[in-house]
Amino acid sequence: MAHNNIASTNTNNGTAVTNPSHSTTSEYYVHPSDGPNSVPVTSPLDGSNYLAWDRTMCRALSAKNMFQLVDRSNPVHVLHDPSRKVWERCNILIHSWIAYSVSS
Repeated sequence: MAHNNIASTNTNNGTAVTNPSHSTTSEYYVHPSDGPNSVPVTSPLDGSNYLAWDRTMCRALSAKNMFQLVDRSNPVHVLHDPSRKVWERCNILIHSWIAYSVSS
C-alpha cells in the first residue's frame, strides 16, 4: 500500500472525513515498518540513566513526528471526533515503545 502526503477521504453520513493517518506529514502517520519495538533506544531505562534515556526517547518520538502526543500539545480528542480512533492507535503504539525501552 503506497502512502503519500494526501490523506484519504471517506464519507460518513454524506460528510467527507479525512483520515490523518494516511498523510506522512501527520502526527498520526505510522510507517508500515513501525511496530511495538521499533524505537531505537539502545540503553533501556534502568533507574540510573533516566536523563540519557529521556533525551533518546524524546528524539526518537520527534523523529517519528509523535512527540506532540506525549507533551500534550496535541490533546486527546473527544469521544465522537473522527480522529479519536487514530489518536488512540498512536497512543497505544507510543506506550508500547516506552514499555519496550524500560529494563525489566
